[in-house]
Amino acid sequence: MITRVISTGTHKGVGKIPVNGGLLVGVPPTGNTFKVQSIHWHTLKNGLIVEHRASRDDIGMMQQLGLLPAVKRYDLPQK
Repeated sequence: MITRVISTGTHKGVGKIPVNGGLLVGVPPTGNTFKVQSIHWHTLKNGLIVEHRASRDDIGMMQQLGLLPAVKRYDLPQK
């Protein structure tokens, strides 16, 4: 089973639990918002998830929060 997830949020607090790689643990809140996509692959057996893999846009989230510099995108048409 494949799932596409769009996550949105606002960085309002300091992360304390190292979830999703712990990228925001100890980072003061920026107040910035983000919107990113992730794709999840689940392997099912007898109706239960027995394997999970995911691809998240952590870099995009960190850029939108102002914690990493934005880079010029070359995959989009230039104006």
